[in-house]
Amino acid sequence: METLFGNFNLEDIYNAYQFAETGSFSNPWIRTVAENTPGGSTAYGPVQITGGLIDDFYNNERSVFDDNSDIAQLLRGQAALFSHFGNEEGLAGYDPRYDYKGEGIGLTDIQKIQYKDFAQDMMQDMWNKNKNKENPVQSFIEAWRGKTIEEDPDYYKRFNTYLGR
Repeated sequence: METLFGNFNLEDIYNAYQFAETGSFSNPWIRTVAENTPGGSTAYGPVQITGGLIDDFYNNERSVFDDNSDIAQLLRGQAALFSHFGNEEGLAGYDPRYDYKGEGIGLTDIQKIQYKDFAQDMMQDMWNKNKNKENPVQSFIEAWRGKTIEEDPDYYKRFNTYLGR
């Protein structure tokens, strides 16, 4: 398996992101608990894939999206439900599965494998785009997290701690 940086492969990187994102939860297959995120958040699953990230790949890296179209379309639809029902208990048709901390549609074991494959394909693409930057690892983490090290130093620490860096 190809390494991304140091001696770390995609499995290591996925696990580091999972540790940083949902490592403290007994069930990582949930919508984010960050219910006060400005504008809302659709982050879901062990590495907290967002609807916005999926849309970015749909619009800009279509081959990655298309190679994972089954799970990508499913997660994209779920993200729309998250956006609609988040913090909206009084809304007609409200279902707590789609609210913050909810389990969403509930993925099958096969879909969980597809989720991981899709995440790793996105991570590989992000690494390819960041590996030649001045600080490639930090740029790579920022591309996934969506926040700089100054905005969320604890996240970067968790990621790097997992990898023993």
